[in-house]
Amino acid sequence: MATLLSQVILQQDRSLSIHQLVSMPILLFLEDSLQQEEGPILQHHRMLGFQGQQGILPREATLLQGASLELPRLEECHLILEALALLYLPLGLALVAIHSSLLPKAMLEVDQHKFQDFLVDMYHLQCLVCLLQWFSVPRVQFKLRQTSMLEGMQKSYARTDEQAIINVVANRSNDQRQKIKTAFKTMYGKDLIKDLKSELSGNVEELILALFMPSTYYDAWSLHHAMKGVGTQESVLIEILCTRTNQEIREIVNCYKSEFGRDIEQDIRSDTSGHFERLLISMCQGNRDENQTVDYQKAQEDAQRLYQAGEGRLGTDESCFNMVLASRSFPQLKATVEAYSRIANRDLLSSIDREFSGNVERGLKTIVQCALNRPAFFAERLYYSMKGAGTDDSTLIRIVVTRSEIDLVQIKQMFTQMYQKTLATMIASDTSGDYRQLLLAIVGQ
Repeated sequence: MATLLSQVILQQDRSLSIHQLVSMPILLFLEDSLQQEEGPILQHHRMLGFQGQQGILPREATLLQGASLELPRLEECHLILEALALLYLPLGLALVAIHSSLLPKAMLEVDQHKFQDFLVDMYHLQCLVCLLQWFSVPRVQFKLRQTSMLEGMQKSYARTDEQAIINVVANRSNDQRQKIKTAFKTMYGKDLIKDLKSELSGNVEELILALFMPSTYYDAWSLHHAMKGVGTQESVLIEILCTRTNQEIREIVNCYKSEFGRDIEQDIRSDTSGHFERLLISMCQGNRDENQTVDYQKAQEDAQRLYQAGEGRLGTDESCFNMVLASRSFPQLKATVEAYSRIANRDLLSSIDREFSGNVERGLKTIVQCALNRPAFFAERLYYSMKGAGTDDSTLIRIVVTRSEIDLVQIKQMFTQMYQKTLATMIASDTSGDYRQLLLAIVGQ
């Protein structure tokens, strides 16, 4: 049986991954057999670059300076072969079908049962990744990657090496962090979250724990925490329920019930009242129209309806505002806001400010702001979490964590445009220590 020997990228945490850098050229070998227990070590020399036994490694391939690359052990090769066993024939046929210009150096002979004399110098890893995704095969990682990373985390607890933990969590996606958490429990029989709680404290603890929570659970946890005990953090309820998509809200509602054994609508009714309560209950339905096509005639009618419910009458018809703002799609609302400005000679945000007050005002304005420019809304929230004396760390953490894989890049751009300073600069001046370092690692410069 053919055996796969692959050049892989050695990370600073000594992890081996077959798919880590999508744009990095690789050299892929398939040989008839692998006799030795360990593969040869390919040393990386600063002046000479790669040097292999046959001197055929591509110049484009690079490792971290001073690092060395050890090819996988036999048992690791077996793991790869098991995952790729069903791929040999279809992958070979697919490679043959690809136009020669895409794989100029590929040489392949396809047998019904195995590859023979297969040597491919692939200058773009994208080719391999696309083929793997085409056949719906999970990307393969060597066990060494998670093992060494988690062992490093476990060993760091003896001295509470927060820097080691920061290095692990800052550059992983939420999905990867969930896998790390599961692998840690499998390998060491301990709960990673409990260990982190016992070894960390303050804002660093809150931030790292937030990063290790699944996204839906973190939103549900934040809502539960906002209504738990004496008092209610209405701004948290508004920020989450008035900005999420239908699917996100439905998942949050279900998670809230399954994780905390409580009905979120009942908790909202117990902690809020009046028109603000009705607005939040409307948001909990996750039933906003999400058709991206704008009906400009309806936008004109809704704008007229809103004007007659507020500026155009004595008093305010709050239910009309609730109906329009809670049910229309965000693109439709944006068109409605533009039509309203032409009718009322003032923008809808100003009218809401004149007609409402308190939490319901903030909730309605949040919906309108998200319809106009969602990143700008979160940029403003981040700015005021750090403006003045003291810092609203919970808001800062929550927005950075929840938006980090959605629109944080756009939020940073709007922040700079709105306040003539970068988000990273303000975070650096308002925080300190490991807390600042981890936030900046997530936000970037």
